[in-house]
Amino acid sequence: MWILKPANACQGRGIQIVDDINDINVDDTSVICKYITNPLLINGHKFDLRIYVLVTSYEPMRVYVFQEGLARFASETYTQKINK
Repeated sequence: MWILKPANACQGRGIQIVDDINDINVDDTSVICKYITNPLLINGHKFDLRIYVLVTSYEPMRVYVFQEGLARFASETYTQKINK
């Protein structure tokens, strides 16, 4: 299974789960990622970490990393049941 996220949306709007990657319309600007069936959990909850960076140059490479990040945790315990 694949997760399809519109590149110009936020807060979970427009996210789709797709069984066959060939069913995806490649004309749309999107982020496509493989669904992880056995994710890493903390106390039974999915989570993600955000680290903010600023790239000001590629040659030479110059990257600034903001000292603070963000950890987000799901409000519900993870189950493998998928609602379509």
